[in-house]
Amino acid sequence: MLDKNKVYYLAHLYSLDVGLKETEEEKIALLEERFDDANRIAAKFINEGYNIYSPISCFHVMALKYDMPKTFTFWSKIDFTMIDRCDGVIVCNEEGIDRSEGVQAELKHAREKNKEIFYYENERVYESDTDWNVPLENAHWPSIKDLCTIQPMTKKLGMDIFYEQYMCERASFRPER
Repeated sequence: MLDKNKVYYLAHLYSLDVGLKETEEEKIALLEERFDDANRIAAKFINEGYNIYSPISCFHVMALKYDMPKTFTFWSKIDFTMIDRCDGVIVCNEEGIDRSEGVQAELKHAREKNKEIFYYENERVYESDTDWNVPLENAHWPSIKDLCTIQPMTKKLGMDIFYEQYMCERASFRPER
């Protein structure tokens, strides 16, 4: 669970696919879009009282104004140093993170340093220790209906009997098979 007394590094896409854009204006527009999104997400967490370090928020304007490289290779030393100083990493889970050299390297470094890792997607934070991601801010005992809609998770965890015999027997419906 996120802790307001800790500091979190915000990992976000930045330069992925920029080279595929044809014009300089298109390249800058994509970087600006990602800068705005990183700022929006960082601001959301900061407004909620969390301590967030966002490298894109810190260095995007500088990189554009002073014609600095926009590659992870160039920024990786600073990024890894800041991950080392943070308590955890929040990954903005968006299309392309699996192809992002930067986000993947940040995740690898965070794991090597035993940092807490969370994913942020659709205004929700998820723990990354599981494949099925439980929303932290909504942690509660789920209703019977909730449990009956998570059949793939219960099967994965070997809870078929619990799922079938107890929860769905008590529910007024059965999920599709």
